Amino acid sequence: MQAQFLLNKHAVIAASLAALLALTGCENMPAPSAPSGGSAASASASAPERDVSRTDLFNVTESAIWDGRPTFGGVWVAYAGEIQPERVRITNRANGETVIGALFRRERDTPGPSIQVSADAASALGMVAGTPVQLSVTALRREAVETPAPAETPAATPAATSPAESPAAPSEARPVARPATPAVPAAPAAAAIAESPLATTPAEAPAGAPSRPYVQVGTFATQSNANDLVTILGTNNVTAGVRQVEVDGRTLYRVIAGPAESAAALTALVARLKELGYADVFPIQ
Repeated sequence: MQAQFLLNKHAVIAASLAALLALTGCENMPAPSAPSGGSAASASASAPERDVSRTDLFNVTESAIWDGRPTFGGVWVAYAGEIQPERVRITNRANGETVIGALFRRERDTPGPSIQVSADAASALGMVAGTPVQLSVTALRREAVETPAPAETPAATPAATSPAESPAAPSEARPVARPATPAVPAAPAAAAIAESPLATTPAEAPAGAPSRPYVQVGTFATQSNANDLVTILGTNNVTAGVRQVEVDGRTLYRVIAGPAESAAALTALVARLKELGYADVFPIQ
C-alpha cells in the first residue's frame, strides 16, 4: 500500500515538471507580428493606368478640315475659343478611324469648319486635303486602375483527435525517468543566406547617364502651341520644356522631355511618350 502511494506521488511530480518545462519553452517563443501596410501601399503606387474619356473637360463632334499643307508637331487638332490644351481621342465619323493626339487653341478664327487638323492627324484618320469630315474629339486622362487584393486563404483547422489516438490519462501512465535535454538555440540561417552573396559578389556599377538624355516630342511654329503641349505632358506626369531654334531662317519651338538619368530611364521615357500617342519621338542631346 505504501509502495503504491509513493508511485502515484512520483507520477504527479513528473507530470508537474513536464508542464513547467512546456510553459518555459512557450515564453521564449517570438510573438507573431502584425502585417505591415507597406505591401498595400506599393501595390497602389504601381497600379496600372488606362485612358479614361473625360467628356466633362472637352467633347465635340463638328466639321473638320486639313488644308493640305505640311504641319509641325505630330498628331493634333485645333479648336476655336477659350479652351485648355488637352490630350484627346480623335475619331473620323465617316470611316471609324481613331487616333490619340493633342488639342490646341486655334490662332485665328477663320470661316469654314471649326476644327483644324494637322497633316499627321489627317493621314491617320484617312482624310483628304480640302474635304471636310465630321470628327469627334474627346478629352482623355490617365487614371490608375485599382485591382482588388487577393482573398486570404483561411488557415486549415486541425483535425479532431479520435478517442483512440488521445494520450493516456496521467493516472494510467507509468512515470518514466528521462534526462532533461537543454534547449539548443536555432542557428541564424536567414542572416547567413543574406550576407553570403554580399561578401562574395561585387556590387554592380550604376548605369551611366546617356549621351542623348532628352527626347524631342514635337516642333511648332508658334510658342503658344509648344507651351500647350508642355502643359498636356505635365498633366500626364512627364517633365518637358520648350527650346527655341532657327531652321532655314525660321524660328521654331521644340518641345523636349527629360532629362533621363540612365539608359533604362531614357527607354522608359520614350515608351511612355509613345503610349501617350506621340509616335515620332526620338532622343536628342
